[in-house]
Amino acid sequence: MSNIKITFAVISAISIISTFNSTLPMQLNMQCSAISASTEMKKAYPNSKEVYDILMSFESKYPQGTPWGNDKYFTWKGGTYSTGYGCAGFAFMLSDAAFGNLPAKFLRTFNPSAVQVGDIIHYDNHFIVVLERDSNGFIVAEGNVNNQVMWGRLITDAEIRANFHEHITRYPEIISGDVNADGRIDSSDASLVLANYALVQTGKTSLFNDSTQKAADVNNDGTTDSIDASRILKYYSMLSTGQTPSWN
Repeated sequence: MSNIKITFAVISAISIISTFNSTLPMQLNMQCSAISASTEMKKAYPNSKEVYDILMSFESKYPQGTPWGNDKYFTWKGGTYSTGYGCAGFAFMLSDAAFGNLPAKFLRTFNPSAVQVGDIIHYDNHFIVVLERDSNGFIVAEGNVNNQVMWGRLITDAEIRANFHEHITRYPEIISGDVNADGRIDSSDASLVLANYALVQTGKTSLFNDSTQKAADVNNDGTTDSIDASRILKYYSMLSTGQTPSWN
């Protein structure tokens, strides 16, 4: 697409934004878009409560003592590892449920304060998924413990540190303007802002969690609205036409 076409598209979108508040049908259409995008937004910047709730939903599907040995495997979407068997397979299954297609980051230094709910810790040739922090370590979910699923075991910091291999996290860095956390700032991010704004304007609950809100509030005024959407489109236009982008 030429720069002229991109700029025209952005200008057109901005003109739509300028009439957004007075156009009820558009607000209703944006409501539908927001509802359909709710899962995408939560997976884009998941928070710890959302992740915990997803992880714990698996306890009823795979209760304590469910058979799970090295014959079980799972192909995950986090990258680096393609397939995990046994304990790794169980960890990867829970991880994908919570984080979708988000890429994993691999940390080779063990820092307990940096570990979050849903992170995977690989130690002593065993993979565990963190459910919560305890004063002495972590409460975890795991597979292939005596060929079974186990929930709620405490693994101490000392145990992990003695045979630590890697800490795997899939929480993305929050980038201003990248509302869907796909690594790009473009019109799709502005669309999500407008869709969510439409919900809020009609008395519905915002679909943005704290992290998504932070990414969407590009002018840092504490709210996400058509002004933020307009600035995201302007930023995208500058990128597309080879200019140095700015949030001003």
